[in-house]
Amino acid sequence: MIPELVIRMKEMRRAMNPYVLMLYEIVYETKPEAVLEIGVRQGQSTRTILSALKQNNKGKLVSIDLNDCSHRIPEELKSFWIPVIGDSHQEETFKKVESVLKTLRASAYDIILIDGDHSYEGVKKDFEMYSKLGNYLVLFHDIQTPQTGVPKFWKELKLPKVSLRHGFAGMGLVNLNE
Repeated sequence: MIPELVIRMKEMRRAMNPYVLMLYEIVYETKPEAVLEIGVRQGQSTRTILSALKQNNKGKLVSIDLNDCSHRIPEELKSFWIPVIGDSHQEETFKKVESVLKTLRASAYDIILIDGDHSYEGVKKDFEMYSKLGNYLVLFHDIQTPQTGVPKFWKELKLPKVSLRHGFAGMGLVNLNE
């Protein structure tokens, strides 16, 4: 059963609405122990991931953002959430994210969502830095959004990958096990 919060987010008028259900299903079905999200902004992806973790009654989401976005997250989801405030490109932030993984007693993040700095250099650096902390899936948002650097990096990525269309933004999946 998809939580009411996810249904409400899907009904929002934005490019995110089909993406919300895809993201929910991926997290719900894989039942991850640890998820890393780079970029919170409005919190739609964050709330979606947290809703799936809550439905599974397991797992933690570690979210990196430049700002404190806790006001965007409902109280009933916060027990599944560990926010990290900082620039994802800074070594200090990487070390925080790595140390949180250790406190979770997890060997790696099962899912990593890259949806922060959308410049070519930014998305490339996020992938290069954080994919080494992952063991399964890396998701990219906005792989079809031409005014960003994400499509260029996505085309250059030489790993097994799948492109999913949703609205104009698109989502890409990379399987780190292949």
